[in-house]
Amino acid sequence: MKKSIYKKFLTKNKDQVFSYSLYLLHCLEDAEDITQEVFIKLWENWHSINPQKRESWAMRVTHNACIDLIRERNKIKQTTYDAQTIGFKEVFDNHDMYSNPGEKYYLSEQQKVIVSSMAKLPEKQQNILILHYFYDKKIREISEMLDIKESTIKVILHRARKSMKTLLSEYFYEKKGGQYEFAV
Repeated sequence: MKKSIYKKFLTKNKDQVFSYSLYLLHCLEDAEDITQEVFIKLWENWHSINPQKRESWAMRVTHNACIDLIRERNKIKQTTYDAQTIGFKEVFDNHDMYSNPGEKYYLSEQQKVIVSSMAKLPEKQQNILILHYFYDKKIREISEMLDIKESTIKVILHRARKSMKTLLSEYFYEKKGGQYEFAV
């Protein structure tokens, strides 16, 4: 029984854990290792984790494992890949939002603008935006994952949105009704 439920959980969440690891680490091999570690820890602790909180638990363990690896890297002065290219690209690539090639090109231009703008934000704001908008995590879930109060998550999210609006204002213009149009 545990095996089949675990397998379903793994199938449903492996891409999310991997792409979030890749986003944080910017290294394919490290992201694969972290993903494997997370699911091994999940297997070992399966019965002690509240079934409704397993996804949050897995993402929190992913986040913490990545932060630990980053700290370890900084201690030994190991070089990393460019954050602007690998991490964000992988997040966009994991979301199938294209219906035709013309739309794909148009969206890819928008994505480049969004990626370069997000890279200018502080890391904590980037992480929360990614979790909220790309992984559809609710504020409560992000709070549990990152061990930060919900009110603090709301403040960081508000500041990130405000910063993104400012950063993107030169690329988008507002039409009537509050809709935005890509100006590039």
